[in-house]
Amino acid sequence: MLTVALILGAALAWLGRGARVTNGPRGAGSIGVLVASLAGTAGGLAPLSRLWPGVVERHAPLAGDARSHAILAHAWATRGAPHGYLDVYQGGFPLALHYPALGWALDAGLMKLGLSAAQATSILGLSCCATSALLAGWFAGRATGSRVAAAAAAAFLAAVSSSPPITGGVGAFLDNGVLSQVVATPLAVLLAGGALVPRSRLPLELVGAALMAAHPQIAAAALLVTWTAALALADRAPLRRAARATWAAAALGAVTYGPGLATLRYPFGWPDLMPWHIVGFGTSRFEDWFLDGRLLDDARDPWLTAIAGGSLVLALARPRHPAARALLASTAVVVTLTALGPSLPRLGRAGQALLTFAQPMRVLAMFPLLGAALAGWGAAVAARGLSRGLARVTTRWRARGWAAASITALLAWSVVDGWPALRRLARERADATACPWDAAEAAEVASWLPALRGGRLHFEERSVLCDCAYAWGFDATSGVPIATSSSAGAHVGDHFRAFHQIAITEPGADRRAETLGVRWVLAAHDKPPAGAFLARRSSAHATLWEREGGRDLVGVGCVREAWADDAALQPKLKARLRELLDAPDHLVVVGTAPIEPCALEASVVERAGSPGELAATVDAQGGAVVVLRVTAHPYWRVRVDGVERAHLNVVPGFVAVPVGAGRHEIDAVFRLPRALLGAWLAVAAALAWATVRAYSTSRST
Repeated sequence: MLTVALILGAALAWLGRGARVTNGPRGAGSIGVLVASLAGTAGGLAPLSRLWPGVVERHAPLAGDARSHAILAHAWATRGAPHGYLDVYQGGFPLALHYPALGWALDAGLMKLGLSAAQATSILGLSCCATSALLAGWFAGRATGSRVAAAAAAAFLAAVSSSPPITGGVGAFLDNGVLSQVVATPLAVLLAGGALVPRSRLPLELVGAALMAAHPQIAAAALLVTWTAALALADRAPLRRAARATWAAAALGAVTYGPGLATLRYPFGWPDLMPWHIVGFGTSRFEDWFLDGRLLDDARDPWLTAIAGGSLVLALARPRHPAARALLASTAVVVTLTALGPSLPRLGRAGQALLTFAQPMRVLAMFPLLGAALAGWGAAVAARGLSRGLARVTTRWRARGWAAASITALLAWSVVDGWPALRRLARERADATACPWDAAEAAEVASWLPALRGGRLHFEERSVLCDCAYAWGFDATSGVPIATSSSAGAHVGDHFRAFHQIAITEPGADRRAETLGVRWVLAAHDKPPAGAFLARRSSAHATLWEREGGRDLVGVGCVREAWADDAALQPKLKARLRELLDAPDHLVVVGTAPIEPCALEASVVERAGSPGELAATVDAQGGAVVVLRVTAHPYWRVRVDGVERAHLNVVPGFVAVPVGAGRHEIDAVFRLPRALLGAWLAVAAALAWATVRAYSTSRST
């Protein structure tokens, strides 16, 4: 592959000798560029037509994270989020403060139009993949003087290039369901193209803000690449446009994720089970990926890698060309940051702060886009050089035809070799489930879940039951929150760890279920829950169980210990978490709290509310601690008999409030600060003003 890249680069350099590729649109080839971009995108994604029958039948196959994204968006579309809180998974979490919400908002909007959760998520994800490729082709064509070859090559490569796990792209979406990254990718192309291509009139303030709302780490990576390329172009106009996008992204990020960072304490934080999600894989894996071509090509010969590598060699041969400098500088920055990722945590607090936004694993998502840009520029140079060379022996129009035919033949060969990989992805996703259920049984189980009331619903992940839930989507109909999630929702890391230790088939499962607020269990016949559970419904393959006795989302206990929120907290939790889950009334405060005598005799009557609300009547025989089994966060406001009380954070990350003897009315609501709402309105007003001003300026010039 490296040999082919070197030979191809030398050939491109020879063909393009003396060829001048302009750095801006001529204006006459817009239709041709658009058609070429559409053709390259359609040619690259054609094998995905296998997925269409599932979309039409409302049971579109979804992979990994896409299922949880679909359920969160479905809950938002059907129940709303009046308090800015989603309680779908585990103990719930604030909307947008710790996890980007633009993808969910778009997904929920599609569901409001009548699409099922699976349909909406599949259409949104695949549409974003196609839009990214189309935009890559458009900007490549316009940046090279309306070159059709550049548009077709860039669009095709962006459409079919694979990308490593969780970084975005059609392969990652079909394999891992990374919806947020896929939604962010076309916005990243818009930002880079709008800032770097001359005479762009895009509202870059809105693009930068939308990208930050879609995925802050992808936004940081896209801004890094854009600024690097703008500096390499040595032109003030791209720098000004990059600055417009940057201030908008920074402003929205500050008012949205700033409060999230300020409240990022126990139990929040991604679990430490998969650190490569943040720091990447380092030089060893990166070197292997590069040498075998898997950064752009997966399960096929590395033709796309060779094309991008040949274009990179061409750029090295023409360092005086502004576009070549921009591509070389961007590639160098992305390679360096990606390769050095595992070393960043060694920098202490500075490294951890950098990893909050500039995550090397997300920077890796820029490789397919950089490869598309390289291929587009190389194709433009090759087409220009071929047409100039052939013009010496034939007419100008015939020379252009031969040049276009040559580029098309190269792309066609890549199609022949690249389609099997996408066909494999489409086939695996269309046949992804190992669910033995038929539609009738899925409908039967789905009819049980909307009527559930009280507590949470648990079913084992990585099981046949989970596969069936993914295949038929009946988990989206649940009337109570779902107890476990390994994707969206897992950023409440200590809840992720606690809910995965419920061990429903092992002794004491009923006690652990009560500690975590689990009332219902959906299990296969051969894996019944252990302890005090009663079978309520049964089908051919599954049984719905209800925990007998105990309490649900509001419990009562006594504070027995207090642990400081310091470096020793996580080792203590890992050592004793299972023990604490086995004792629902044994409370451990994270922080400082007096350990006072209390009585466990109390009656609890819960009252249902909207997401972000919890209310109960507690009649205690003596002093006690009321536990609200929702995710602890400073924005919870807890009132006891109408008087707001300070609340505690108890293991495994729930809200608790002490009460005295007697009857008490407990009301808890998640409430965003008014200052935060005002900041959002101020940023929205600033974005609107900047957009109108930029549009007026572009019209006057």
